[in-house]
Amino acid sequence: MLRAGGFFKSRAFCLPQILASPISAKHHQLPLDTRFTVNNVNSCPGTLNTYVTFTGYLGQPGCNYAYGSWKNGLGNSGGFGQNSAYPTSGPYFTRPVDVPTSEKSVQSGSWNTTMGAPWHQTLAPNSPPGEFSGRVVNEYASGTGTDSCWFTNSKYAPFTAITKPGYGWDVNGKNLWGADFIGWKLETVQYYRAQNKVPCGARFSQ
Repeated sequence: MLRAGGFFKSRAFCLPQILASPISAKHHQLPLDTRFTVNNVNSCPGTLNTYVTFTGYLGQPGCNYAYGSWKNGLGNSGGFGQNSAYPTSGPYFTRPVDVPTSEKSVQSGSWNTTMGAPWHQTLAPNSPPGEFSGRVVNEYASGTGTDSCWFTNSKYAPFTAITKPGYGWDVNGKNLWGADFIGWKLETVQYYRAQNKVPCGARFSQ
């Protein structure tokens, strides 16, 4: 098993033995992938082999597959895995993608009169810390909402869904993403006040 953002099931490259002992990985984050090197001493019991070294990459952004090259103490070498989250042949390294189970939202600033109020979200679980760092959170509509302020011939369109479906935020090293600005612009509020539409509001899911 390989621990580097997750556990991977693998086969040793001294077949037919199955690699059952843990192997450790040293890795560093690159802009588009994570490079790692693994050394597994005495990986092939009953043979003269003394080590297997894997050098490769963890696929991004989910760190759920690995690919690269290997060599062992018998002089054998080759490649492993595929540069794909859905490999079609083996031997390969794969694991289920870790996904957040929830998030905590906190208003992170004052209402901006042109954009609404800023909110930041922290993904959970945060174990290990920063587990979702480098991923992207995208926003999409989940149905049409209601806007009780809108009326026929209003100068503004009904505010019944997010305004930028597909917009994305990078998750930082603290599992935090944002700011997501939510709410009305000041000019829209003033317009509906002048039209005697208050109290009113808009509600929709995302």
